[in-house]
Amino acid sequence: MKKIKSYFLLLTVSILTLLVLAACGQSSDESSGEKLTGAFSTGSSGGLYDLLGGGMANIINQKSENIKLNSTVPPSISEVPRMLDTKQAIVGIGMADMMQRAKEGVGEFDQPYESIKPAFAMYDNVMAIVTTADSPIKNIKDLKGKKVGVSSKSTQDVVSPYLELAGVPHDEVEWVFLSYSEQAEALKEGSIDVGNFTSYPKAGLLEDLSTSRKGLKFLEIDEDIREEWDKEYPLWANGITPKETYKGMDKDSNYYTMFTVLYVNSGLSEDNVYEITKAVFDNYEDISVLHPAAKDIKPEKTKEYIEKNIIDQKDLHPGALKYFKEKGILE
Repeated sequence: MKKIKSYFLLLTVSILTLLVLAACGQSSDESSGEKLTGAFSTGSSGGLYDLLGGGMANIINQKSENIKLNSTVPPSISEVPRMLDTKQAIVGIGMADMMQRAKEGVGEFDQPYESIKPAFAMYDNVMAIVTTADSPIKNIKDLKGKKVGVSSKSTQDVVSPYLELAGVPHDEVEWVFLSYSEQAEALKEGSIDVGNFTSYPKAGLLEDLSTSRKGLKFLEIDEDIREEWDKEYPLWANGITPKETYKGMDKDSNYYTMFTVLYVNSGLSEDNVYEITKAVFDNYEDISVLHPAAKDIKPEKTKEYIEKNIIDQKDLHPGALKYFKEKGILE
């Protein structure tokens, strides 16, 4: 009996010793970190969201211990809220106004997508409505009966009321849904009359169009229409593409702005979202060279968006809020 007791005592001590040794062989990050793998939903193929999202996902993967993101192009930008809500994606880029409509289930969304939280502001995305240099179209007032390219239903829901202000009814336009890269090709081929693009900071597709045989022309918008737009739609306030941005521009271009924000599924842990936020802002030098727009991806941009009521601090994911409080950006 004593031999049996001694045997079990020795076995117990041996097992405990092995467990202690195994624990000592692990770092604290490896033993306590919560691993997270999932999709990073970017934007229309060839667009700026696609470029930035892919670059950011790579940097987050390289700089964080526990996060592994796979960048993916959504069917359209309007699909990002659904993808985040259902965890088909866990991180995604979106416009502040679109995400608000998605949470409420209004506009282009037939149901609310509530499992979404903003993590941080990115940059102001100035749009442009353009045609080829040889087109007779000069002003958005000239678009009755024309083929107008848009990248998504969400884009159409902004462009349409702008054209309405200029006296161009929604049903007197032939709407053509194409990605940014498809719109660029369609303009060159003449299968659409105008396209709507990300314009400033500089976009590669428009730069390519400006140096192509067809050339590039920015449509004019009368000042009184721009002023009325800013009063009616402050979340889409007019921005400027400076005249030196693209070849052939002889004056500044005015068109609406999309306020770009990084969103996450609200069910992600505080630690994981903190790690994502930290990986981005603590590696600004790597982020800022992805594109000129990325130079604005700083913690202070989130504070600016909160002060302008573009995003609500109460809605920020707790993990992101923890980072901003640590850095003294938010209280």
